[in-house]
Amino acid sequence: MKLIALTANNQKFRSVKFNPTGLSLILGDKSTTSGGGSNGSGKTLALRLVHLCLGSSDAPTPVKECLPDAQFELQFSIGGTKHAVVRSGNGKKIWLDEKPITLAKYREWLDDSGVFRKISQGNNVSFRSLLSRFARKEEEDWLYPERTSREPDSIASLRSLYLLGVDPSLILGKIQHKKAILQIEQSKKLWENDPILKKVSHSGVKPLTQINHLQKEIERLEEDLANFVVAEDYRELEVEANKKTEHIRQIDQKIVRLSYEKSNIESLLQVEPDISKKELLRLYEGLEHFFKPEALEHLAAVEQFHADMIQNRRKRLEADLVRINSEMQTQNTLRDAITTERESIFQDLTGKRALDEYAAVSSQLSTFKEQYASLMAFAEFDDRLEKERLELKQRMAADDALAAAYKDTAPLASYSRIYASLTERIYPNAASGLVLENNIGDSQLRFNFNVELAGSESVGINSARIVCFDWLLFMYGQNHRMNFLWHDSSLFSDNDSAPRAKWFSYILKALKSTGKQYIVSLIHENFSSMKEHMSEEDFAALQNAQILNLSNARDETKLLGLTISKP
Repeated sequence: MKLIALTANNQKFRSVKFNPTGLSLILGDKSTTSGGGSNGSGKTLALRLVHLCLGSSDAPTPVKECLPDAQFELQFSIGGTKHAVVRSGNGKKIWLDEKPITLAKYREWLDDSGVFRKISQGNNVSFRSLLSRFARKEEEDWLYPERTSREPDSIASLRSLYLLGVDPSLILGKIQHKKAILQIEQSKKLWENDPILKKVSHSGVKPLTQINHLQKEIERLEEDLANFVVAEDYRELEVEANKKTEHIRQIDQKIVRLSYEKSNIESLLQVEPDISKKELLRLYEGLEHFFKPEALEHLAAVEQFHADMIQNRRKRLEADLVRINSEMQTQNTLRDAITTERESIFQDLTGKRALDEYAAVSSQLSTFKEQYASLMAFAEFDDRLEKERLELKQRMAADDALAAAYKDTAPLASYSRIYASLTERIYPNAASGLVLENNIGDSQLRFNFNVELAGSESVGINSARIVCFDWLLFMYGQNHRMNFLWHDSSLFSDNDSAPRAKWFSYILKALKSTGKQYIVSLIHENFSSMKEHMSEEDFAALQNAQILNLSNARDETKLLGLTISKP
């Protein structure tokens, strides 16, 4: 893939026509506002618009908000065949070779275009995912050579190593195996959230223990139901029996009360009569001469009165006793009759149970069977998942050995030497190289891949590390037909002028006869400061490579030809 031109349907837009081969320089003044982009001269915005035309999800924010209906056209070629894509400023409309197309279909077309060789396993390697290694546009893209923004380590390693010709099967294998293990763990968690399993876990026993318990309970209830004899009037008979029991209790209370009354009467009947007149006179024997005859007659009358009163009281008590005995006999007879009736009811209910009790037992059996089925399904599922997990672990262990053997073949040795030769042109005394290590840790990362350059903690040297690695992929990499590399001015702003001059002197020679394009944006200061470190011929070649000069001084010197800001 090569770029031909970037244009717009707005006449004020500064069209960008790329040199067919070799270096294309976009120069601009340093922006006086933070963030650059369309608020500056437009160097980075040009790169973002190219990404927009090559299937980016979102348009640059200022363009999307302020120029949503503008149309930007990118002309490019793949394998010598020219194409043109037009996309609206808000990114919603796309035309490929004058035909409308959806973003999804356009991305499929790019994936199938042959710019990058496709792999059969998964969709982690696509046109969009690999393009960023040849045209870094986000700030996060300028931090590490091995990865671009929003890439997990395992995916970043896969994509970078793929462009260095490393067989992706081992890398994808570990990613897929680890994902499968994570999916197994997630599946188990979903099962464990099942209400039945939660109840089991809360009971403090393992599912297998609960399964054994439920199996016994199910057998017991099934046997119970098999021997179940239902009495449809069970509850009515039970109520009647309870009524009779209550009646018997009331009779017993009445008999107890009557027995108490009988006991009291019998006690009263045992009381001896008062002292007689004769006994009284004997008490006062010798004193008769003191009593007058009238007094003695009075004592006799009193004695007779008391005798009559006691006799009447005794008759009354004996009559009450007869009545109480009769009542007690009646109550006992009644109690015996009711007891007999109740026993008859109990006999009818013997071995029989109520219909609602049958329903309750049947419901309990259904519940137990449901729990048993769920627990058995979980146990079987858990057992299967555990076997799968162990098999995956075994495969991963085997892959660890294969990866170790593959690493020992030094697949990146030649690339490491080329990379070191590139960095030596900029920083001759700094050690550098590509390091590939087998990762046997519990992660998706198959290889620890590092692009090293001593002193890369410095922003300028780290930028050189990225520039040299991108050049390595661009010029010597595999599995791609990408014939343009775009480096933003941010990758050169922190370099000293001498190392920067060395780099551009090198690439001017390296690009000859390759048919490839190297597109670079620079601020004028970084461009002009290289003059004293370059030969006149090389600096003249740089000047001739200029395709666009931008400035934020006036609207007409900006890429868009106007100043836009958020409404």
